[in-house]
Amino acid sequence: MIPLLRLKNFKFKNLILVSDYEKKLILKWRNDFRVRKWMDNKKKISFLEHSNFLKELKNNKNKIYFLIFKKNKRVGVFTLNNIFNRKAKIGFYVSPFLKKREIVLEILYYSLMICFKKLNLTKIYGYSEKKNRVTNKLNELLKIKLKNTKKYKNKFLGYLSKKNWKKNVEKNNALRKYLDYLK
Repeated sequence: MIPLLRLKNFKFKNLILVSDYEKKLILKWRNDFRVRKWMDNKKKISFLEHSNFLKELKNNKNKIYFLIFKKNKRVGVFTLNNIFNRKAKIGFYVSPFLKKREIVLEILYYSLMICFKKLNLTKIYGYSEKKNRVTNKLNELLKIKLKNTKKYKNKFLGYLSKKNWKKNVEKNNALRKYLDYLK
């Protein structure tokens, strides 16, 4: 079990260790329409369903969920599912109550760093709805390749290898300068 990871001014706290207050906060974010509309399951979930899910995470080696902090402020959630053979499906969402939306870039960038540097994954993949322009532009900026999928007509499949991350993103000085500016 990975309890806590740190990168720059971000902390990633394993969801199995969150307080009751944090459980309620995460559920509030997840059930907010601005977040829920991009989820696979668009229905509101109850506190009992949420609590049961968090309990199941304790025994599931194929999933890791993190509460993300920036400068000790709770800002989002990062998820890894289907972890197998150093590959994983990623997802994330940001608190719908944040005013600064550029934090989405930081969250995705540092989440990818967690994947490739801390967890030593070799490839990540995920789905984004085609109408989610912000996420798809971020994916392009971070060199996450998008392609149509037969399984989901309204979604792109995105994927990124550790090799391409190192070559095209990690060494991108302009992007790193912008991220440093956002601190």
